[in-house]
Amino acid sequence: MTYKTINGNIYSIAIFDVVSITLAFLLPSFVHLANFNLYLLEPFRIVLIFSFLLRSRVNAVLLAILLPVITLLISNHPSLYKGSIIITELLINTFLIILFEKKNMNYFLACAASIIISKIFYYGIKYFYLRNGIMEGDLIATPIITQILVMLLLSAVYYFLNRNIDFKKRSFNN
Repeated sequence: MTYKTINGNIYSIAIFDVVSITLAFLLPSFVHLANFNLYLLEPFRIVLIFSFLLRSRVNAVLLAILLPVITLLISNHPSLYKGSIIITELLINTFLIILFEKKNMNYFLACAASIIISKIFYYGIKYFYLRNGIMEGDLIATPIITQILVMLLLSAVYYFLNRNIDFKKRSFNN
């Protein structure tokens, strides 16, 4: 018995997950080697969007949890508290895309709105942590313009790739 998803079977999901998790393992090294903060480009969100787009809801949820946990265990970054905020943000992002697509919202708007709303939650929780001394640092570490550009680019990619997928062939039950 083969379990089908959009573009293949359970093996293609496993390959995507192995590659994603391997990148999460290597991301801290890439940051040090590149002498550029790759986190500004939101790699976890990129993997999440592609996972959701190309695979399944369940897989997107699992990766939203696993990727920050893996990098925390390997490099102690992000911190436990920031990691918990990132996980919350990615889960909200995933569930909102699902909700918006069920409401037949335009793919670009569904992705953009889900990112904006999840970022509002992220910054609300981070503000609470900073205000109560749970975390230290700046409320906004990534420039707003960078966040807007990443959101627009991801939303456009999501829109154009989704337009080309026969949405009815998606299997959201795996």
